[in-house]
Amino acid sequence: MMRPLFLVGFLVALSLALVRRAHGGALRPHGWLELIGRAARVVDGNNFRLLDGKGVEHQVRLLGAETPELSQPYGLQAKKFLEKALADREVRIVHRFFDGRGRLLGRVYVGKQWINLQLVEKGLAWARPDSSAELRRAMEKARVAKMGLWSREHPIPPWFWRRGSRVYREGMEDAPLPREMPYAPSSNDRVLLGVGY
Repeated sequence: MMRPLFLVGFLVALSLALVRRAHGGALRPHGWLELIGRAARVVDGNNFRLLDGKGVEHQVRLLGAETPELSQPYGLQAKKFLEKALADREVRIVHRFFDGRGRLLGRVYVGKQWINLQLVEKGLAWARPDSSAELRRAMEKARVAKMGLWSREHPIPPWFWRRGSRVYREGMEDAPLPREMPYAPSSNDRVLLGVGY
């Protein structure tokens, strides 16, 4: 009786491994949705518009990665990196929430490449304190290696820059994030997403 159960367990594990490999190692977490399309326009380093196969345009914001504002050092470099990474490629968004401005918050993949992670690894984005452990580890490595924005002595996080801070103040990195509007569950529904932004 143990042998058939073992065989079933083995087959299930093998199936999951094959599915994970087919999706580039990024299996969609339970309860998350997937959207596939092409980038229509890159707004800045962590915001772009995605055109899906039905012709609906979606606003997308990278989940967990905060790039500098365009007026900040490395803001334009982050935008150019995102433009190059998404140009003429099929883009997959794994998402679960809208942010307070109606943008899909998602993990962005081009083939097997997780773009959110690449921006952080190259020192072109902060990993938000509430992001995944993998993004936070990548940020720490980039900081130690003084890559990108970490080559500056005290880079100012974009959430402070947006509020007018242009000079580093002691303890800035330990200050809590500003409150955002609550996230709303996301959807792939045309009725919800097919409206003008």
